[in-house]
Amino acid sequence: MYNESTPFDAPTITNSTRFLDWFHEKARTVWEEGLFDLWDNVPYDGLWLDMNAPTISCDGGPPLCTAPTKERTVKHEPSRRKLGDDLDTSWYSTYGPEFMAENSTYYLPFIPQTANLDRWTITLNATHTNSSSGKTYLEYDVHSLFGHMQAKTTADILNSNKSNNGQNPNADYRKLISSTSTFAGTGKYAQHHRAGQRRTWDHLKYSIAHVMNFNMFGMPFTGADVCGSKWSHENQTTEE
Repeated sequence: MYNESTPFDAPTITNSTRFLDWFHEKARTVWEEGLFDLWDNVPYDGLWLDMNAPTISCDGGPPLCTAPTKERTVKHEPSRRKLGDDLDTSWYSTYGPEFMAENSTYYLPFIPQTANLDRWTITLNATHTNSSSGKTYLEYDVHSLFGHMQAKTTADILNSNKSNNGQNPNADYRKLISSTSTFAGTGKYAQHHRAGQRRTWDHLKYSIAHVMNFNMFGMPFTGADVCGSKWSHENQTTEE
């Protein structure tokens, strides 16, 4: 995945992360090597594809933000969003005035609710390349497919007969692949878990409807983190 011609790196809760472009065949090559390298060291029964919305630790990623938890100052206008004047927005202007006026996702015609669409996720101007057709997609258009494509790629690899060292020992076994982010059809490739759960009675109640909804979406193997998300200190469950 690229912002202009540079591979897209962004801060996450662990460290700086380079995001794979799941539309490109080379992403499968990299991911396949990593999955089987992991298997060689830790034979696993399943995989948890977490924070694959994708989620990062700031808004939009570089150059708009380069450090975790850094939030932008956003000034709202009725018809479009406008970012603070103190930010480096030169990267966006490299597309040229015509693109900026008509296509750039830097300026959106609306702001849903109170947050920009790149809140805690990668910039909507990042690009994906379909290696089969040669077409290029903006993150703005395919954002909802990121987790779906990762789940599909993961399932295709683990169900194949090949591995780094030859034969895949688990090709004939049903895989447990749990994905946070899903889309229509993801149930063919993965299961689902509810993320962002808080350790409250209200969230426990919400999780029941969440699981039931995903059953109707064709993903019966769905669960919730009833103990709360550990990344949020105030939501951690104590021994009591």
